[in-house]
Amino acid sequence: MEQWEEWSTSGGEMVGSFPCVCKISITGCPKLNLVAIELIPSLRGLHVEGCSFAVLRSMAVLSSSIDTLTIDNIKGLTKLHGEVLEHLKAVEDLRISHCASLQSIEEKDVNMAISMKSLAYVKINDCTSLESYSCPNNIAILTIECCPSITSSSFPTMDDLPSTLNDLTISKCDNMEVSWPLNSFLLSLKYLSIDGIPKLRLFPEGCLVNLIELTIENCDNIESIPDNGYGFLPRLCKIKCIPLLSPRRRCDRRIGKYWPIISQIPDHGVY
Repeated sequence: MEQWEEWSTSGGEMVGSFPCVCKISITGCPKLNLVAIELIPSLRGLHVEGCSFAVLRSMAVLSSSIDTLTIDNIKGLTKLHGEVLEHLKAVEDLRISHCASLQSIEEKDVNMAISMKSLAYVKINDCTSLESYSCPNNIAILTIECCPSITSSSFPTMDDLPSTLNDLTISKCDNMEVSWPLNSFLLSLKYLSIDGIPKLRLFPEGCLVNLIELTIENCDNIESIPDNGYGFLPRLCKIKCIPLLSPRRRCDRRIGKYWPIISQIPDHGVY
């Protein structure tokens, strides 16, 4: 519906036109700039793709029960800020992709950990202008891919609270400086995949004690594995660690300094 410009419903009631709708997907409507419809309390899933920011802003306020939000290729979206976030407190699953103008996912005066306190799954993909990202407190799965302008990521300080982060993937973010938290936030992490982060040099010691699977690829500037093997043994079951393998033979079973660590991992990929 490339020529669609306005979506409005008549009637004076605050709720009425779509009383049972639980999911709405608006895709490929670049000219749609006016959405004026009644509230939809039953709405739980929202997918907005190939539309303007005005559409996203109007749709986000329709229901306080939205728990799944997908944002893809939104024209004019530079900041996902308080004007939108304050209506999305129930969102558990957030996926943002191909938003070339997006620079930040919160403003300085908005605490995302509070405004999106239910957030458990986040995937950010191919947002080429995104500069930074702050991980929310309650997140379980975080994936950041193909965001070349992102320079930093940070994790919450929550020493007295249990961590929920289970799965972390960071891929093809050439300028990212990963700031590992020196607290308990990474203690719950079981799956860690790092690919194409040339500025990554070190890993935190003693924080990755529950890792089951570790993948490191195209991170050629990693300096070393700490002598205690990150403190993740004996739980680690699988490791794929390209920059520390054959180029420097650090894991060679005969002469490699890391072989005593690697040899204890059931699926280590070193033969």
